[in-house]
Amino acid sequence: MFNPMQIVQMFPQFMEQTRGKTPSDILNDYVRQTGMSQEELNKVQAQAQGMAQQMQGQFNQFKGMFGF
Repeated sequence: MFNPMQIVQMFPQFMEQTRGKTPSDILNDYVRQTGMSQEELNKVQAQAQGMAQQMQGQFNQFKGMFGF
């Protein structure tokens, strides 16, 4: 698992790679590439939501930088 600072540093690259894709497209691509089951995806989603809540302030700064 990544630490929060690694995620923050990787975020601009993620934004560039996913530009123009919907969240569903991103998840479908990831599931297809990894062969992940729906149960595994649900666990990852729950973890990501928890991390997002913890990092809300930092995400808001990125929102301003990328105009969304």
